[in-house]
Amino acid sequence: MNSASIRTFTQRELWLAVLLAAGIECGFFAVLIMAGANRGKVHEVESPAPSEVPIKVNPVLDDVPLLKLGGKRMRPKLPELWKKNPRYSAMRRQVPRAQWRP
Repeated sequence: MNSASIRTFTQRELWLAVLLAAGIECGFFAVLIMAGANRGKVHEVESPAPSEVPIKVNPVLDDVPLLKLGGKRMRPKLPELWKKNPRYSAMRRQVPRAQWRP
């Protein structure tokens, strides 16, 4: 016998494999459709509109107007939080024994 004439699978086994694969594919797609059509989907919940609350606004006047034309010049001042702490200024003193090197 020739090796080309011997078949590994019979005609009936091939048709059975094709039908079984098609059945599995159809079952898989049916499960996907059922999973997508359930009520367990996440829906967007519309958040309530923010309520408006009136507040009182107190205007704060600057010491120097921004668009002041003329007049005497004022030196700009730093806010209190930006000023140096005197405790750290004392620590930065020079050591009396230090030599000056050019």
